[in-house]
Amino acid sequence: MIFMSNNKEVSFDVIGYRELGFGEKLKVKSQNFEFIIELNELSNDFVDKADFFIKECKADDLSQGYMDIPELGNLGYPAFVELFRTNKEVAASLIQNFLYANLFEELFSRKKKYELVINNIYTTKISSNKITINGEVFITPPIPIQE
Repeated sequence: MIFMSNNKEVSFDVIGYRELGFGEKLKVKSQNFEFIIELNELSNDFVDKADFFIKECKADDLSQGYMDIPELGNLGYPAFVELFRTNKEVAASLIQNFLYANLFEELFSRKKKYELVINNIYTTKISSNKITINGEVFITPPIPIQE
């Protein structure tokens, strides 16, 4: 696993993520990040949560009579690891749009003080066995944007 921001590798123990307001426009200075993790570095707990999410999607789709995520339903709601191996775009989309909080909870310790806080994800791509997530972080304490 590698987390880079401002062209520097950053230790995981100083990174947090914005639970409330994730993805909202910032009024403080931000910088880009790139995070790379391999499939075998994902915890079993994350994979279990992803599988549970997929099962819940199937159950919800059946009960409501339509598919919320047609790409997932059209593939037959496969287990996450199978999806990762056979349809990387759909797996990446699930991580970016639905499973990011589960992933961040697994990886980043919960502290009251961080050096970087993840605010947004711009792209999530899977190539070979690697997940690459690009997005926005802000430093703490936040530096207001001067207008």
